Amino acid sequence: DPANALGTASVELVVHETGAPAATFSSPNPDGFYYADIPVDISVAVSDAEDTPDQLALSWTDGTGAELVLSIAPDADGEIHDSLLFAEGDHTLVLDLVDSTGKTGTASVSFSVWAANQPPTCFIVSPVDGANGELGATATFVAQLADPELAADTVTAEWRSDLDGNLGLSS
Repeated sequence: DPANALGTASVELVVHETGAPAATFSSPNPDGFYYADIPVDISVAVSDAEDTPDQLALSWTDGTGAELVLSIAPDADGEIHDSLLFAEGDHTLVLDLVDSTGKTGTASVSFSVWAANQPPTCFIVSPVDGANGELGATATFVAQLADPELAADTVTAEWRSDLDGNLGLSS
C-alpha cells in the first residue's frame, strides 16, 4: 500500500503422501504344470490406498515387453480372473498399474508352458482278461501307468467295472 504497511495471511496445509498401487499374482504358479493347448488361469489381486480398483490403469506385457491384449478389469474387490493360451516355453507375465496420482506399481510371475498335453497310457497287469474269482473274495488290481510329461506316481488311475461301476482310485 502507499504507506508501505505490511500485511500477511497464512494457510496451514497438511500434505499426505500417497502410496503406489500394488498387485499380487495367485495364478499362474511358478511351479505349476501348464500346457500349450490348455488356457492358463490368471488370478491377480490389485489394490491402492487412494483409488478403487476400477480407477487403476492396467497394462499387460510379456517378459520381452511386448504388449498383451487382455480386456479384463478388476472386480470391486480388486480381483482379476481370466485365462489365456501361451505357446510352449518360458514366460513372464507382467502387470503395470498406474493410479490417479501417477504413482506406479508392477507385479510379475514367471512360469513354463509345456507342449500340448498328451494322454497317459495304462496297461492292466492283473487280473488278466477273462480271469475268474470267488464270489466275495478280494480282487487285487495292478496296472502300469505312464505319462509323457509327468512321473507315473503323479498320475491317478480310476478303476471301473462294466457291471459294478466305479471301483476306486489308485496312483
